[in-house]
Amino acid sequence: MRFLSFDTAALARAFAVRNFALYTAGSSISQIGMWVQRLAIGWLVWDLTKSGVWLGAVAIAEFLPTIVITPFGGVLSDRLDRRWVSLVTQSIAATLAAFLWLLTVAGHVEAWHVIAMVFLWGVLNAINQSSRIALVPSLVPREVVGQAIAISAVTFNLARFLGPVIAGALIVTVGIGWTFFVNAVSYVPLLIVLLRLELPKPVRRPTAGFMTEMIDGMKYTVGHDAIATLMTLMALAAVFTRATIELLPAFADAVFAQGSSGLAAFTSAGGLGAIVAGLWLAQRGTQAGLTSWVLFTLLVNAGAIIVFALSGNFYVAVAMMAVSGFCNVASGTSSQTLIQVSVEDAMRGRVMSLWLIINRGGPAFGAMVFGALSERMGWGWPTALGSTVTILVAAWAIRRRGALAAQMESHVAV
Repeated sequence: MRFLSFDTAALARAFAVRNFALYTAGSSISQIGMWVQRLAIGWLVWDLTKSGVWLGAVAIAEFLPTIVITPFGGVLSDRLDRRWVSLVTQSIAATLAAFLWLLTVAGHVEAWHVIAMVFLWGVLNAINQSSRIALVPSLVPREVVGQAIAISAVTFNLARFLGPVIAGALIVTVGIGWTFFVNAVSYVPLLIVLLRLELPKPVRRPTAGFMTEMIDGMKYTVGHDAIATLMTLMALAAVFTRATIELLPAFADAVFAQGSSGLAAFTSAGGLGAIVAGLWLAQRGTQAGLTSWVLFTLLVNAGAIIVFALSGNFYVAVAMMAVSGFCNVASGTSSQTLIQVSVEDAMRGRVMSLWLIINRGGPAFGAMVFGALSERMGWGWPTALGSTVTILVAAWAIRRRGALAAQMESHVAV
């Protein structure tokens, strides 16, 4: 079966590129630190408040800047040296992590402190992410862009698998504050690698006003039928299905009574499924069929989240998180690849900033809504009803599958 075949040569072609190999190594370490901190923040806020609303507030604090600031970051990405944008923002992020470490180990941390710090990280990420996501295609030849994007997804989700394990061990052995120290230190290899990348000088292009360029990027996205349709579909799925990821601390403790170990199990299971999806996509060597994969995995993911929310069985829930992790990466990486090979390079940062808003801000908004509904309806039914909406929308989009594939899969194979 084609699904079971695996072409390691496709992976080797991407890693043979020096810039990409270096960047992947440094970024992988930083991402592990990020996932260590992310699990710790969710658990710390839940431990301090026992409130679904506060968990939703964490998600909003991180991702509200995504909605507001990311379009500006997209313009900066198309105007400035993307490497230096990453260097500055990641240096500040490391400093913030060190500060939260000191605040926590001193015993002075409160929930609002964490919310404030998360908001600042959200601002930095909103500025940096467009540059980061647009930088990856510039590290490799066009024919291996798909592999590079998929490998980036693998490293992100390998970190998602390892980070919670490390975080859980740190919380139990030395205390939650040291997770923030680990994150601060993890930025160092990435900063060194960014300085060592051998990249051509950015091409200076004529620029209009800041707002004009931002609006031009939005017009380009809306005017491209296939990109606009794919963006809309991913936005609805992000709000109604992927929001569950932000609420896992509450499910682990309030629904399944498993505490921080349950949260680590959910997050690691999702990461394991994501790694499998990323590896399979990385070795495919072609973008043919990716449109169908986006639609199919959105449907399966929504079904898995419904079972997760209503099963009442912890082990079934862990298995559904693995399925969800696979589907999230399969749909997200496939959609990003289709957009990256379809968009004009001069518009890449701005278009991908909108993709980031959808994929980062959508789950946060959904988490806030579902977190508030949980106070009245419990955790299961709001989550299940949200994923039902995703199923209906994806089923509708299947009717346009042929037209979308014709527009987005006809470019150079990646």
